[in-house]
Amino acid sequence: MLKRILISIILAVSLLSLLTPPAYAGDTQEDPDAVKTIFSYLALMMFYSDSLDPILQKDIESTEKALNKMPFVNVPEELNQPTSEFSASGITLSHSIVSLFNVWEQENTLINQYRLGEAKTLGKQIREALPQAYQQLAKLKTAAEDTGLYIKVKTLAPDNALRQSYDEVMAKIEQLKSMLDLLARPLMDLQDLSPEQLNDLLRSSDLNTLAEMLGINADQLNQLINSNDMQRLLDLLKTVNPEIFQQVLKKTDLILEVQPTTAYVGETVDFWGSLATQGEALAGRSIDLLINSSVKMTLATDSEGHFQGTFQIPYQYNHTLEVQAVYYPQAKDIGIYLGSASPVINMNILYYEANLLLEINNPAYPGRQSTLTARFDYGTAPPVERENSELYIDDTLLSHFTAPSEFTRSIQIESTAKTGNHIVTLTAPAKGRYAPAYADCIMDIKLATVQLDMGFPWISLMPGHIGLTGRAYSELGSLENADVNITMEKDFLICNTGQNGTIATRLNLELELSLLGSRAMVVSIQPREPWNAPLVITRNVFLINWVGLGILLEFLALMYVTFLPVKGKKDIRKKVVDSKSLAEESLQPEIAPNYSVLLAEQMAEMQGEEANTRSIVKWYRLVFKLAQRTTNSILKPQQTLREYAKTNSQKLGPISRYFYEFTLIIEKLLYSKHKLDHKDMEKSKELSQTIYEETKHENV
Repeated sequence: MLKRILISIILAVSLLSLLTPPAYAGDTQEDPDAVKTIFSYLALMMFYSDSLDPILQKDIESTEKALNKMPFVNVPEELNQPTSEFSASGITLSHSIVSLFNVWEQENTLINQYRLGEAKTLGKQIREALPQAYQQLAKLKTAAEDTGLYIKVKTLAPDNALRQSYDEVMAKIEQLKSMLDLLARPLMDLQDLSPEQLNDLLRSSDLNTLAEMLGINADQLNQLINSNDMQRLLDLLKTVNPEIFQQVLKKTDLILEVQPTTAYVGETVDFWGSLATQGEALAGRSIDLLINSSVKMTLATDSEGHFQGTFQIPYQYNHTLEVQAVYYPQAKDIGIYLGSASPVINMNILYYEANLLLEINNPAYPGRQSTLTARFDYGTAPPVERENSELYIDDTLLSHFTAPSEFTRSIQIESTAKTGNHIVTLTAPAKGRYAPAYADCIMDIKLATVQLDMGFPWISLMPGHIGLTGRAYSELGSLENADVNITMEKDFLICNTGQNGTIATRLNLELELSLLGSRAMVVSIQPREPWNAPLVITRNVFLINWVGLGILLEFLALMYVTFLPVKGKKDIRKKVVDSKSLAEESLQPEIAPNYSVLLAEQMAEMQGEEANTRSIVKWYRLVFKLAQRTTNSILKPQQTLREYAKTNSQKLGPISRYFYEFTLIIEKLLYSKHKLDHKDMEKSKELSQTIYEETKHENV
């Protein structure tokens, strides 16, 4: 018997637990920002500037090594095109400049060897290639300008490091243009003679020799000269083999000396030289002094063809410097003298370089300070303080100060700083012989991970409460006065952490309809400090409705007792106290238990109802059995007694009206405070007797 009770309880609990909706939840820690793409406009512009140096030095290998890092993978999408264009055009321009200057040097060598035909071919080659080189330079400049527009660099102060880097890029682009402009000036060009220059050439040349050069006789040349048809004469000259002009064009010799050839940046260097033709000094001629293939200055030869001067080594901090002098025939010299360039003098440039080392204690936290350590390593050079040094986080200037050779500096991180990797850059501008120095390092800004030491129950009873005690903390210390929200579906509470991050509270659980089931308890902590991450933890707690289970167990026990088999054949009429006719009927076992009727009987007994009330319940229970047997239908778990009566009214036939009326009386007893009186007792007895008689009549 006890075994049957236990099995019934287990089956009922299992069924109810399956009907209880499950709750799924897992731990939810801080959802940190994805690692930010490391990018700095200052770093990009410095890269632009540095990558132009090997182009100016005519170093293709170093140019490709630098610019092949471009375009930056991590630049904003709007800068993908400009950076790609800067890279591609820079590499192409480097090849063009090196190639053009090689041809230019070959042309100068051929002119000095009086191989004018070959020199003319090379000059033409330069002129044909220059437009493409100018176009490549224009693309390079446009890419740099577009980058500056996106950065809005023109809105920055002139002393801002980003603005200065941009201005440096544009200055180097102008220097590249001056190199191309130098190539555009021909050392020898017979096609540019004006009629006046042609007159000078005729006066200074032997007419017979010139007529022979033009392939005509002297009389024909005289007719051209007398007719003043200078344009036709010029056209004839353009067809002449340049080698023939060796008889009328004079080669020039240009010499240049520089002392010293090794110097520090900023030092003054002396230079001198001379210009002559066939041993004869050329006075009053303009000489261009080139520094790295760009015109540094222009000066004139004296009466003996000499020139001299000084120049300052530019603060460009490159270890080599090319110095060269060039003579271009101008005005009346065109068509009489050939241009010439002196051999290139390679100077060794000295300056002090510093290896700047940066270290920052990672990770850094919003709202807290981080420590930066910097050291300038000058090697054997004496250390020096670097004025106007600037410290940046990404492109935001943090401070402007004088940096000693070694220092430690605190950096205050903004409380609103985004998590992820950021670039910390220290720039130290040039100071005399000390080259500019800059370095960067990565600062990882993150939120401190919050931890909660708290015991969570696996099982809890409702109604009731769950006591919760624990402590919230991170690697940076305890979380004091943090907001704590604890929720479990409709039940919730709000509190704050105490001293040392302690939590001591309890969550009250209200009574619910479900008997058993898992519920998600969500604990969320919002720290007051900006450096601590919020925390969300979810734990599943199995809840037991002890009130509902108690009623269920009592109900199951009553059900078992009610339907307990009676040993031996007993006249069922003894079970009916007030109805002799009903007692004569031996009822068969019911099809299914009548939970509502049994519950009504149980309530009547628990509340100490009078005998008439108990009798009404027992009569209805017996009538309900007759209805189940007649309809062959059981009461479904979700049905009320009234719904059962309505649903089976057709199957019950004539007695349906009496059964429904009897059901209304029972519902008053079950669900209202109405107390049945003697009139209800008589009515119930009459209805039960009528139902019995009708059922008996139908079964005959």
